[in-house]
Amino acid sequence: MRRRDKRIEIYFNEEEINKLDTDRENLGLSRSEYIRSLILKNVVNKKSNQELLNSIIELQKVNSNLEKLNSKKDEYEESFTNAMINASLKDLEKIINKMNNKLE
Repeated sequence: MRRRDKRIEIYFNEEEINKLDTDRENLGLSRSEYIRSLILKNVVNKKSNQELLNSIIELQKVNSNLEKLNSKKDEYEESFTNAMINASLKDLEKIINKMNNKLE
């Protein structure tokens, strides 16, 4: 077990302590765990992760639609299939741009 024998006193104003408590509660951490995680850069942003997960799910749906279209392309007229593929590709491009903006 790690021995923690160094004590640090830190002073916060009301706004800072509220932010600290809100953030650590959202992550389910104690104040000490949260501050140590910040120092070690191990804090996970749940909101960003959820948005990324939602984007991945959207990508999977678009991919599934493209696969369905590709498997049935002989059943449809070529122009109709191309129009649907182009629409799906535009959706895919929007999702990728959205993900890139969130990662910046």
